[in-house]
Amino acid sequence: MSTNLLSSGICKDLDGLVHKFWWESNPKAWGYLALEAWKDIYKPKVLGGIGFRRFKDMNLALIARAGNWLTQTPTHAPPLATITAMKQRRYIIVPFPAQGHINPSLQFSKRLIGTGAEVVFVIPISVHRRIMKNKTSTSTPDGLSFFLYSDSFDDGFKPGDDLHRYLSELRRGSKQAVSDLINSSAKHGRPVTCVFYSLCVQWIAETARELHVPSALLWVEPATLFCIYYYFFHGYEDEIKNNINDPSYSLELPGLPLKLTGRDLPSLMEDTKSENNWVQINMFREQFEVLDKETKTPRVLVNSFGALEPEAFVSISDDQVKLFGIGPLIQSSFSGEKDHEDQSKTSFRGLRVKANKEGIVERDEIKRCLELVMGDDEIGRNANKWKDLDRDALKAGGTFDKNFKAFLDEIDQEKGHFLD
Repeated sequence: MSTNLLSSGICKDLDGLVHKFWWESNPKAWGYLALEAWKDIYKPKVLGGIGFRRFKDMNLALIARAGNWLTQTPTHAPPLATITAMKQRRYIIVPFPAQGHINPSLQFSKRLIGTGAEVVFVIPISVHRRIMKNKTSTSTPDGLSFFLYSDSFDDGFKPGDDLHRYLSELRRGSKQAVSDLINSSAKHGRPVTCVFYSLCVQWIAETARELHVPSALLWVEPATLFCIYYYFFHGYEDEIKNNINDPSYSLELPGLPLKLTGRDLPSLMEDTKSENNWVQINMFREQFEVLDKETKTPRVLVNSFGALEPEAFVSISDDQVKLFGIGPLIQSSFSGEKDHEDQSKTSFRGLRVKANKEGIVERDEIKRCLELVMGDDEIGRNANKWKDLDRDALKAGGTFDKNFKAFLDEIDQEKGHFLD
């Protein structure tokens, strides 16, 4: 006997089909239909009804029945993993409390919910206040919940606040929150499937490891940038630091197709005299040290997809780091439409201006770039090409679905599960 948990989206679609047939069918087209009253249809089965008004309720009841059958028929029951497979997956997402991390992490949460999973979004109190203040809707999507913790800056981090104290309190509060959540979830029979964390909260991986829960880094930047940082911290740091300000310097990194100049590299690699930059580059360093300490090959979910950056995704050996393209994680509001595929309907064009020897961008250079972007057919064709690839990545059965399934298969094998 096999029963699968249907996603909320599938159940709603099925409910809609039934409703449309029931209430919107045309008697002249269908012929005369002698239909029972709706209230009689969803009566209990013993009273002649189907027992359920919504497919979600029916699906859960069937899963419960299957679980009962498995426990009452041990000679025919498959391994315990089959029972585990029927439980709803439960994920924890812990973003760094900055907008550039929170927005893609929320978008990733929506994707996970679409698979039928439950997502717990772990954030500081101050971030939750900002989210609630800026929400256009008062409701939270089904399957998403917030778990709040205090970072001792409940009114938000402000200019002039002690950065080191803030990061120390952020580490303390988020580690404790994730630990409490994992333990309470296990206690109530709803174990956490995996913990996802964004850049700069790398200590979350250590907390998950201590509690024997799989974790993965959610890299909200392009795959190429991940590769640049990876090689910076794995053998190229001195070379880059010594040459980054040389205008004639060019850098070739393994597997990447382009020669990089100093201005192509992250500014953090150049200016470590600034306290903020020094703190950030060392947080990045700690992040890659955490990945290196993983007992199994570390997994990184990247806000990109293979068709956009084919070389970057194979630049690093799978024995070192496994990259899964699950992007683009773009908010629906960019396209002004509802969800999923329609996000890719926004096309972006870009061109970098060149400064003169004094570091000043002159008016003629700005004019040249504007004319090129607005009038160049090749740029327009490329924008449409990326838009189409973007849409393909997000559609059902696209790279997000395939890569995330591959990721889940690895998680399940690691935990000893064998799922359909």
